[in-house]
Amino acid sequence: MFTACNTLIDAGDREEFEAFYKKHLRLVYAAAFSVLHDEQLSEDAAMEAFMYIAAHFGHIKALDEAACRRYVYLISRSRATDLLRKESKAGEPAELTDEAALDDGSLSGYETVHIKDCIMRLSKEERQLLYMSITLDMDSKAIAELLGISPEGARKRLQRARAHLRKLIEEGSE
Repeated sequence: MFTACNTLIDAGDREEFEAFYKKHLRLVYAAAFSVLHDEQLSEDAAMEAFMYIAAHFGHIKALDEAACRRYVYLISRSRATDLLRKESKAGEPAELTDEAALDDGSLSGYETVHIKDCIMRLSKEERQLLYMSITLDMDSKAIAELLGISPEGARKRLQRARAHLRKLIEEGSE
């Protein structure tokens, strides 16, 4: 993937782009995976995102760190959403559940289905917040930078999302 992007970068920026690529690879892939829930499609979306970033690297590298992370995250999600639309139009809908995340043997089949159902009943924003916190292991400050909100706002939104999920899970187990 990096080699293809390298062809779009000016010779003087190649080392800087390589460092940028290594630094943001996990974020780009995770953002794509949060939309697609499929490893192969997420890799494809990540490649498309990095191709776009490479083509516009001069502008992107001039952004401050927080704005850059937000921009990279949004580009990645946008490319993943585009890919999801293409897959749906082709008659091959992308898999929208991540079986491996919950099927580690510690939960019964009913519990796994119930938790997945509860997660899907959350709003898109709540699912994204929990994904960033749990899967990407981001703290409130990092989430705040990514979303362009205050750390306290991110902490409070995350707290509400967790409480909502807990309530949904408890309602079903009664």
